Amino acid sequence: MKTLSKTDSIWCYFRTIIFALLAAGMIVGNTIDVRAEITGDSAFNDLAWQVAYSEEIVNDTGVVQSVCATDKYIVIIENTADDPDQKDTVSAYYRYDKDENGNPVEQYSLAKRVQESDWEHGNGMTYNPKTNEIYVALYTNFVEENEGSLYVMDADTLEYKRTIHVEKGYNILGIDYVEDKDEYVIQTNVSDNYSIKILNSNFEVKEDLGPVDTAPGINYQDLCVSGDYVILSPLSGTGDSTDYINVYSLSRREVILTEVLEPDVETGAGTELESITNLGNGEFLIIENVRESSGYRYFQFYTTKVPYYFTISTDSRHGDVSGSSDKVLRGDSYTVNFSAEEGYEVGSLAVDGKDIDPENYQDGYTFEDVQQDHEFVLKCTPVLVTETKIKEASNSKTGFLPFVVLLLLPMMGVSFSFYLNKVKLQRKAVRIRSRGYRKAISRKLADEYPDLGYVKKAGKRPQEPKVRKDAGVWKPAALGTAPEGASFAEKWKHAARAAIRKLPRIRFAGAADHLKKILSIAVEKVMVIVAVFRKWLEEKNAVRQKKKERREAWKRKSAELQASRRRREAMEALERERSGVEMNERRGTSAASGAKRRTASEAAEPKRRTASAAAKVKRRSAAAEPKRRTAGAGSAEPKHRSTSAAVSGSKRRS
Repeated sequence: MKTLSKTDSIWCYFRTIIFALLAAGMIVGNTIDVRAEITGDSAFNDLAWQVAYSEEIVNDTGVVQSVCATDKYIVIIENTADDPDQKDTVSAYYRYDKDENGNPVEQYSLAKRVQESDWEHGNGMTYNPKTNEIYVALYTNFVEENEGSLYVMDADTLEYKRTIHVEKGYNILGIDYVEDKDEYVIQTNVSDNYSIKILNSNFEVKEDLGPVDTAPGINYQDLCVSGDYVILSPLSGTGDSTDYINVYSLSRREVILTEVLEPDVETGAGTELESITNLGNGEFLIIENVRESSGYRYFQFYTTKVPYYFTISTDSRHGDVSGSSDKVLRGDSYTVNFSAEEGYEVGSLAVDGKDIDPENYQDGYTFEDVQQDHEFVLKCTPVLVTETKIKEASNSKTGFLPFVVLLLLPMMGVSFSFYLNKVKLQRKAVRIRSRGYRKAISRKLADEYPDLGYVKKAGKRPQEPKVRKDAGVWKPAALGTAPEGASFAEKWKHAARAAIRKLPRIRFAGAADHLKKILSIAVEKVMVIVAVFRKWLEEKNAVRQKKKERREAWKRKSAELQASRRRREAMEALERERSGVEMNERRGTSAASGAKRRTASEAAEPKRRTASAAAKVKRRSAAAEPKRRTAGAGSAEPKHRSTSAAVSGSKRRS
């Protein structure tokens, strides 16, 4: 058997197709991403505030001071008195018409009430959904350590958790959390000229935007943030029913608008706007204390919606999606047109995560009366060859033969490849060409395999090998043409090769078209596999992203712990240094007093010795005086002189 030059195999051809499909499948479809935001400065002009709820004050001396919205409740703080010994009242009202378990409830009805802690003045508060905590701006520090601090409240139990110290030198009037930036916006009191400051997630001052004028009021209450705008509530201090809202721009660092509120109360009633919170999607809620002329006191919830642009995000796989505009104003309609790429068809549509039937939206999908963000997803699938077309191709005169050959060749252990009009056999590398293939193959087979008895005559076909059943094994009758002593496998392979040699004598008209159809089906199935692979890869990337976020969170936590440890070590080193200085000072003082005592002792030593000697002489003189007197009375004058001389000598010797 002759061996031809090495050529590319079918697997290289398929591998090229698969890589091309993978590259095409990795291309992400068109995406339109519109940012949700307030339409502009004029959005706050002439707002219509509607009363949503009202209720009597709980305590006779109580005043509702602040409000914030969690994912489940509207939470308020009623300050009983500016006295740390008197507990304040914290109440939670249902934000929606269903509770956390999905049971129907009346919106704004009371869910729970707690009266266990004092929250100082409780002037403002905000909710962080990432920590599920409420941070309370105290405004006062009747407890001295609370200056420049925040109280932390559990959003579910409404109980005190801990205290966060921000800075000394001022107290905090209001606070709001900006979720997309993971930072806080606060306003300080008069001690810091009502400055707006930005805190990071660790409550460290990130930026100071400077003071804010209180006009038309005399002080500020709470605040809330929406995009570039900070909505402030200045305290008028007039005691009547006139309240104001100041709109502050973070980028321009100034108050750009002042709006007057006209509350729905009886004539002569006094009102005070206490706090404001952002409900999302351009909707705000304020809380106001009301005192009627009769002395009846209660509070009210007011809500309003400002003109707002919403997000319509679209995503497509192997399709085109287009919309009618880039921004969607509240209450407007938005139409999404879609189509599949060539070779694909619309498979499924999903709106806000819910599947819809594409057959009902051939002319596009329209979002009516837009009041929130929406998501539109188009998924397209490859166009598959139907079974009817495959059967039609297989029922043709010669269309069934290539399909049978494709099934038999792998069973015989013969690898194969098709490339356009070539059929290349690796085990038996006989190249079949579209031009003059009959004569070329006849000559090759007659010269190389004379034992097959191949007939060169072009018009006569050799008889097909007969197949018989022998011992439960099907095998061709042509096994006898194999060499004697060959194994059954070798005989089977020899017979298979002999059968293959006869295939070129059979008519191959239209075989290339059928092979192309078969390959197209294989390619479509590969594309389905690629789609499954892409989905698996996306899930894997999502898992990888979550792991990355956990690692980053761990790194941040580790960095915080290391920074805390370094601060603690620095404080300990400073304390040790202070202790060493104090000890050295004590040692220096002790040494100085010792030296002083030694100097005084040395100065007094001569006097002490002189006094001691004089006392000793005096004692000796006193002891000798009686003897002298006795001797003087009983002896003569010369003897007296001798005794005196002896005494004088004794004194000199002493």
